[in-house]
Amino acid sequence: MFHALYIILLVISAALLWQGLRLRHAVRSSNAVLEQTQRERQAVIQYLNNMAKPLRSRDMSLGPSLDVIVQFVMDMTQADGGACYLINDDDGALHCRSILGMFPPLQPFTTYVLTKQKHLYEKIKREKIEIGSGLIGEAASKRKAYLVTDPASDSRIPRTALDMSPFSSIMVAPLVFDKRVLGVLAVVKGSSISDQLAESIQNTGKSMREAAEFLVEDLSLLTALAEQAASTVEMVRLFTTAATEEVARQTMEKELGLAHEFQQMLLPNECPNVPGYDVAVFSRPAREVGGDYYDVFWVDDDKRYLGLVIADVSGKGIPGAFVMAMTRSALRVLSRNRLNPLEVMLRCNDRLYEDTKENVFVTTTYGILDTSTGIFRYVRAGHEPLLKFSKGGQEIIQEEPSGIALGMVPTEDLQAVLEEKTTVLSPGMGMLLYTDGVVEAENSEGDEFGRDVFLKFMLEHEDLSPEPLIAKVVEEIDKFANGISQHDDITLLAIQFHDNQALASATAASIAPV
Repeated sequence: MFHALYIILLVISAALLWQGLRLRHAVRSSNAVLEQTQRERQAVIQYLNNMAKPLRSRDMSLGPSLDVIVQFVMDMTQADGGACYLINDDDGALHCRSILGMFPPLQPFTTYVLTKQKHLYEKIKREKIEIGSGLIGEAASKRKAYLVTDPASDSRIPRTALDMSPFSSIMVAPLVFDKRVLGVLAVVKGSSISDQLAESIQNTGKSMREAAEFLVEDLSLLTALAEQAASTVEMVRLFTTAATEEVARQTMEKELGLAHEFQQMLLPNECPNVPGYDVAVFSRPAREVGGDYYDVFWVDDDKRYLGLVIADVSGKGIPGAFVMAMTRSALRVLSRNRLNPLEVMLRCNDRLYEDTKENVFVTTTYGILDTSTGIFRYVRAGHEPLLKFSKGGQEIIQEEPSGIALGMVPTEDLQAVLEEKTTVLSPGMGMLLYTDGVVEAENSEGDEFGRDVFLKFMLEHEDLSPEPLIAKVVEEIDKFANGISQHDDITLLAIQFHDNQALASATAASIAPV
């Protein structure tokens, strides 16, 4: 169980860390952006493939996870050393919990009888930094990231730090989760460059200064990585705390509870604002976790193409949460600046088929909405039909393009049956995606709510906009169940096009070529 928990944490960490990666190419040319995006996508996929390797032990401390985070940040920023400081609940001070590479002591030491790196590490970890003290303490107290390119003249950096481990620049960023400061992430670059490294730098076209010092773009990247790393730290703490309390007596109950919490962490806190459209979602987990998942996110930087996902994982408990995390990570990474939903789903199947066990699969509908035209291209991998509705309409349209669930068969077999479909939302029209928990809700007699009843109810209320429409559906399901506990998750996602001007101002009636 604990091994699986760690794997889930790092899967989520990889997906979250991806959010910061795109900041590095904001000021580059379009061709360079595409090239950099591809490199970053491959880096994250490789990270997903390798993340479980450091976690094969049963050590449930923060150490292994923090070491992975620090090493990843060092690799991405090309740093020579890195460290993660966390606030200790007992004394309220910052303590170094992970340190890698040539990282200096940023505490004002009084004695320096240190000749070996491991002794320096031990000394740094034993000392504490008060909130507000020095560069690390100031980053925590002011919740602000700093880049220092002349550490010798910065009074927040003790002189002894440069004496013990010289460096030319340093970046620090606070770890903030739910408005709480958890700690500080820091990386340094050394002042000397070997002849071999200098030759390598010249071959890349970079200046010696770019290689020897951090730049403003690096600080933006570190800030994004620190923000997402804070979520991982909080989740590790959640699991380590739970693991020490009544593990033997309540293992199954805890597993389900933790899976519930993970599901909620994976789901977006709020939907993005989409001009010209109304978007609403509802998700309620069952007592036994089934693994419903939804997501609404911008596929491109220009915020024109909106990705919509709804999925149902076959596994329950921790395994279901793990597969759900893998699905979310893969879709988020693979869909970035890729406007072909069929290609995204096939690539996602590559990951799921290789990394999940038999009889574990994911029914999924994933599509891309061109918000300037109302054109929606999507793929339905064994999921419930897409429903189209409209104000003043006389019917509910069901669309059921062919396809089977992800993770069931090799990608070449899936490609033969998976169909991409295009549908159009004109003003006043909307579409609803839902999971099977909606139509399979049962009453005390064991009767199901059923698709026919659901469609009839939708037809009677299709004049409603997405939020009140979903609320009415949930109310009707609860009325039908009459207090009977649901055995499966219930999730609904609806979007409606209401701005005619947005459609009229579109410059093209089709999605840009991939």
